[in-house]
Amino acid sequence: CVDRWLQDQIIPLMALAGCCNDDGRRSEVLCGELTLHSQTAMHVAEQMTGCKFEVERLDHHDDGGDYSGGGVYGEAGRILGRHIIRCRGIGFSYA
Repeated sequence: CVDRWLQDQIIPLMALAGCCNDDGRRSEVLCGELTLHSQTAMHVAEQMTGCKFEVERLDHHDDGGDYSGGGVYGEAGRILGRHIIRCRGIGFSYA
């Protein structure tokens, strides 16, 4: 489980990773609200590497809206709730 400050930093590592399990190269991480930085990082990583991200929303807020705005840096574009970010990485290796 990662917080909103780490989730966008781990995206490039997920794109490069390759897991050895029965469904192929896939990694996942549980996080809270999905930040705009993370959404952008996933899009850029997909474009640069050919990896594939998917996001599953685990819960919904009953506060009348999914997005949070405001004047605080990094707050715009957040999607509230808990999420699982999954990635089918490229399985990068030095060999």
